[in-house]
Amino acid sequence: MAGQDNGLTNVSLPFAQLNSALQEYVNAPMKGLMHFQQALLSVKNVSLPAISSPLYQRQFVSLVSAVDGLLAVGSPYFEEYHRAFLSATDALFQVMIANQFGAERSRQLEGLLSSDRACWVLIASLNDSSSTSPVYGNYEAEFDSISASGVKIDTYFDDFSHVGNVSFQLDSAQNGRIKGRFWLVTVQSLTWLKMTFPHLHWRLLSRHDDTPLKALCEASFCLYFKILPCTVIHVIDCCRCLKVDLNASFTNLLVRFF
Repeated sequence: MAGQDNGLTNVSLPFAQLNSALQEYVNAPMKGLMHFQQALLSVKNVSLPAISSPLYQRQFVSLVSAVDGLLAVGSPYFEEYHRAFLSATDALFQVMIANQFGAERSRQLEGLLSSDRACWVLIASLNDSSSTSPVYGNYEAEFDSISASGVKIDTYFDDFSHVGNVSFQLDSAQNGRIKGRFWLVTVQSLTWLKMTFPHLHWRLLSRHDDTPLKALCEASFCLYFKILPCTVIHVIDCCRCLKVDLNASFTNLLVRFF
């Protein structure tokens, strides 16, 4: 019995890591998927040698391939992907636990691995479209320090750097109130951005599915700086002119109107 308990523990731990990674996927899609990928490797080492079912092994490989495909196109978050991964993970876990009590018990639960189930249908569709190029959105987010609930510009820069390429325009800085706008190029959806950064006012400017990210960023951000009557200024001049206390890491992105 002790040996069986130890076996259940060895199985439960990597599956718990899968669930933890999927929770992280909601707020930090790339980090979450990378940790999910790593946890799948741990599950593979525990489960695949122990289960001879071709269906289990096929669906496990399908899940791994779907995760690899999403990572390859920038790790977009969609709620339906999240639900599918949760359902698929639960199915694999239940079959693996049943296998601890015998192959026959495991086979009784193989309906959970049926390719007709919604989660496996979606995962299969992800694999079918795995060669699709990333679809980037070009977004604008209005920032107002009064409504930002204490979140600083540098904090947003750090967060945005994990999901795409970001630039910022300072519109005004008066009496300690800073207003401006972020431009972000990312594979994440407008829905995800609004959910994750609710204190910013978001809008989608355009979407591109066949433009390299570097070229898209250059075209988007340079266009704004050409159109707007503004110039990038050094931190000392900026702080003197605007009389605001801004972090040094933000200095080379501050702009001032003539």
